[in-house]
This record gives sequence, structure tokens and C-alpha cells, in this order.
Amino acid sequence: MNKRFFSAIFLALALLVTLPLAGAADAAPNQGGELLVGLRQEIGNLDPHLATSFSSFRVIEVMYEGLLRHDEDGALEPALASDWEISEDGKTYTFHIRKGVKFHDGTELTAEDVKASFERILDPELGSPQASRLQKIESMEVTGQYEIKMTLSSKFAPFLNKVSGPGRAIVPKSVVEEGENLKRQVLGTGPFTLSNWVPGEQIVLENNEDYWMEGLPYLDTVTYKIIPEAATRRAALQGGDIHVIPSAESTSVQVLMEAKDVKVISTQELAYSLIGFNLNREPLTDPKVRQAISYATDREEIIEGVYSGLATVGTPLPPALSEWYVPASELDSYEQDYEKAKELLEEAGYPNGIKFSVIVSPTLQTALEIAQVLQQQLMPAGIVMELNTVEWGTFLDAWRNSDFDSFASLNGGSFDPDGYFYRTFHSEGSTNVFNYSDPKMDDLLEKGRVTTDKEERREIYVKIQERLVEQMPILFVAYADLHTITRENVQNFSQLSDRSMALLRRAWLK
Repeated sequence: MNKRFFSAIFLALALLVTLPLAGAADAAPNQGGELLVGLRQEIGNLDPHLATSFSSFRVIEVMYEGLLRHDEDGALEPALASDWEISEDGKTYTFHIRKGVKFHDGTELTAEDVKASFERILDPELGSPQASRLQKIESMEVTGQYEIKMTLSSKFAPFLNKVSGPGRAIVPKSVVEEGENLKRQVLGTGPFTLSNWVPGEQIVLENNEDYWMEGLPYLDTVTYKIIPEAATRRAALQGGDIHVIPSAESTSVQVLMEAKDVKVISTQELAYSLIGFNLNREPLTDPKVRQAISYATDREEIIEGVYSGLATVGTPLPPALSEWYVPASELDSYEQDYEKAKELLEEAGYPNGIKFSVIVSPTLQTALEIAQVLQQQLMPAGIVMELNTVEWGTFLDAWRNSDFDSFASLNGGSFDPDGYFYRTFHSEGSTNVFNYSDPKMDDLLEKGRVTTDKEERREIYVKIQERLVEQMPILFVAYADLHTITRENVQNFSQLSDRSMALLRRAWLK
């Protein structure tokens, strides 16, 4: 099966950097200027293979690049790999490395750097949290200065998604061989380079004049200011002290929606809120009980009360993954129905209702508010949910050890459905803290990983979504709308569904 990209793809990419881009003003982009971004959290470290925080990746993703990246619709597109091929057996991927790309120190990118970077991620001594994404790689062979073959231990349909993104960034082979610390220095290929970093205050990036996308970036510098308080970030934006608030909370959106010289850019978040159940704890062992909880839940009311209406009903996959998504209207137990809930509880042997507890940490304010609203919603169905509010460390310990009846939290998303489901719902999944084990689900999840025909794979994931709603190991609550608030003069920028700010490479100031 040949997946090579042909000249039409390259023509389209060329047009992206030579013509005015979507969302830009009629005038040609301005060159130069300093863009100021307000981040709520400190930047932990800048090593793309070790970083874990959202704030770190917001900076890393404009200085480092992977083989592939996602466009605004979530589709994969070439980045440092100009194209690729997949063998007939689906196990060998040949990546053709883009020629003429330079690292920030002026050295040229080659296939040897790709091999060294992936070996670094997979090295147990490094302890990279990205390693699990590349575990299927059995061997790597550099077959030319700009060509590398990766052979997998078995077919793995999500592999191209796994090698994309800044967490699997390519770094120089020399850095790997010399064991250099990348937490405070940067040697990537991205549109911006590290200029100055004052921990706890700000980090300044400057234009990479040798960036491989001709004409980009337009900005001279990007400065990230650490501003923990939402009200302070809002004041800074209105006063012109910053230009962008990424991943803005709903309160800021409401306050600034009609503000002068300000605009709100919205997209669909991939992460979701949930109530997770421990299937080893009575009365939550019975799927009828879990379905009853779903029937007693009014997700629309939660969205209005907690998200100020700025969210979408939580289904197993988000609307952002349009080719995989099954809407709530096609799934059971999504309409609030107290009589149906009581009927299911009686069938499960609980005619007088049930009681269970939910642990939640105030650190996740949204999750706490959801639990508080849900507690009231469940009562008319005879369901008593007791809130157990704990500090963050206690919450994490309880979560890791499945020491809960249920918990309220948020869960990250992915551009591929395997990223949502396998680690969470497979019997041996790394984040399956629910004690959920279903042979039928395991079989579907395994098939989803090895099926490469897109329509056949979609049918598998439709069945998985239906099965999850039938079994209800977790209560999917909502997908928040993701908002970026900017000054009016910020042009041609939007935040991706995974919160990435990589499109700063094409942003400019009017």
C-alpha cells in the first residue's frame, strides 16, 4: 500500500507560504513586531522529550518540530518528513526527510538525527513520557542521507499520529551522543529560537531566519509572560500589555466577548470532563446502575451552569474528530429520564436507590463544579452521590491505586481514536484505573490498531463508542469549547484543538 505524497501536496504547501493565508486581512502580512502571550503557568522545562505540562509545550511547539504535524482540521500533513511510504504488510514506514532544513545552530537535518532522536525517546535511562508512543518500533535503518526506514513489531494503524507533534521532536544527533541537557537550552528546527528566559516571569523567542518555510515567521519575537491570575491576564490584554490569552477560561470569554479591540477565536477542545467509576465497588459493578446514573444526568444543564454554555455534550469521541464521531442523538441513555433511571436501578436490585462517593480536587475547579451540579441532579432518581473533596496529591494517589467509588476529572484527547480508548479502556490499558475488563472491548480495540482500511476502521470505532455507552465505565460529561482571546491586530492565528499554538509561525501584527 503506497502512501507517498505527490506534487499536488507540495504545491498546496507552497501556496500556504506565498499567498495570504486563510483568516488574514486583505493586505499583505506585516513583517516584524513583538507578540506577547499571557500564560497562566510557569514553564517547567524545554526538553521536548521530557516535558509534560501544557505551558511547556506551548513554547516547545514553536521551536521544535516532528516528522508530521496536524492542520486546523486535525488531518496529518508533512513537516520534517516531506513524504512517506508504507509497505504492503503495513509494518515498515519509509520517511523521506525534508532537504535543506537547518537546526538553530546551523547544522543540516538528516535521517541520522531522526534515528538518534527516537532512540533518545526510547532510552529507558532518559525516562521519556513519550516512549510508550514509539514502543511498536522494532528497528530503524538509515537508508540514505534523507531517508529512514522504521519497522514495527506488528501493524499499527495509529503510528503516523504517534510520530507527529513536538513531543516526538527531532533534535541533533550530536546532542544525543553528548548527552546534553535540553531543559534550559534549545536546538530545534522550528520558526523561533530561544533568546532569553527569566524563570517565573517570561521567556523570549526570536525569529529563526533560516526557517525552512519560506517567508515565515513574520514576527520578530514572541514573548510569553507568566500571569497566573485570570483577572490580571484580562486586564493586561485590554491594556495592550499582551496580545494573546490561549486556552482562556469561560469567565474571561464572557467578560471580553464584547470588549473593544478584542476578538475571541473558538475551536473544539479534544479533552473532556468525566465521572470515572470503579467497577469493583458496589453498587457500581452493575452496568445497569451506571446507565441509571447517565439517565439521571442532564449534561445540557451542566454545560450551562459550569461552562456558561460554551461546551458540547460529552460523547465517547468529540465532534472535532468528525470522521469518527457518533453524536449523542444516536446513543442510548443521553436524554435525562428519571423514570428510566429508577427502572434500571430496580432491575439491578436497588428499588430504594443507591449511594456512592466521588472524589474530586479543587485544583480541577471545573471537575468540582460538575460534581456539585451532578450531585443535585441525581437525587430525584434516588441516587445519593457524596462529595469527597481532597487535595491534589491525595487525589492522584487515590486515582493511581483505584482507591475510589468514583472520581471527577478531566481527560486529555488525541487526533486518533486509539489515543482516546486503548490506554483507558483496554483490560491492560495504562490508565485503566476503573478495573474495566471486557473481552469484546479488548478485541475491538486490538482490531482498531491493526486495521488500516479507513472505512473498516471507522466501523470498529463506531462499535467501540456504542459499547462504551452500553457498558458505561465512565460518564462522559462535556467537551469544552476552546477559546483564544487576542487583540484585534493579531492576524492569521488560531489555536488547534489540542491547545497547540504552533500556528504562531504564520501570525502577524496588523
